[in-house]
Amino acid sequence: MNSSTQCRTTLSMLSSHPEICAHIRKLGVRPNYYLAWPKTDKVLDEDWVVLTIAKMAKHLLSLNAFEWSGNEIPRDLLWSSLREHFSLTVRYGLTEAGWINPSENLPQTFWDMLIKRSPDLEELVICSLSSSTRKFEFAPITEARWPKLHTLTLGSFGYTEDFSLGIAEDASFTRFFGSPYDLQMELAPAALPNIKSFSGIYQHLAKLPNIHDIHTLDLTCEPIPKHRLSTHICPLLASLTSLTTLDIWAIPSCMSL
Repeated sequence: MNSSTQCRTTLSMLSSHPEICAHIRKLGVRPNYYLAWPKTDKVLDEDWVVLTIAKMAKHLLSLNAFEWSGNEIPRDLLWSSLREHFSLTVRYGLTEAGWINPSENLPQTFWDMLIKRSPDLEELVICSLSSSTRKFEFAPITEARWPKLHTLTLGSFGYTEDFSLGIAEDASFTRFFGSPYDLQMELAPAALPNIKSFSGIYQHLAKLPNIHDIHTLDLTCEPIPKHRLSTHICPLLASLTSLTTLDIWAIPSCMSL
């Protein structure tokens, strides 16, 4: 459901038809979603969405994947209602909320649902849509052990004063990302032979093989200081000999955080 209108219409219908709810395997709600533009859409009370899903939860007998992409962190009722589903794939996204804010704690019931009630978790995505919006505290994740986990996305990432990226030096994260997970940190030279487009940060672009085949490049998910254009971006662009479309977010080097 990619708009408030779709959320309102579809959830209203489903709440009246529990027999349909029983067949739903994947449920994604995006109230007040920015990609609804330029179509006409109305602001939707996200608490109404939470209440409606909570009432439907007991009928979602086949649910194994859920996505929330709203403007607000949903209240605990949502996670306490859904945590009965042991094998949920959870996508937790938040839309724009400001420039750079302090880290926010996610609801404890959310972590209880994942860590205590989802031992067969295979995919977990918790992120906002831009590196400049909201940052979340992920420390509780280090208490989890998901042997079947194959996909993990955590965001939004933060910046230091010089806009560099880095991983927190924390022993608990080191243990979590060690055994039993076999993480592939580098792509093989023959990986992604058919890649034609890329959207992300330039640090990841630099690690890709076959970047000379990319014809569409989107570097708008993070602000790039002007001084990095010449030292990092331009050398990369010189390697993209097939490039036809480029979107980039450049800011003055003097911009303060």
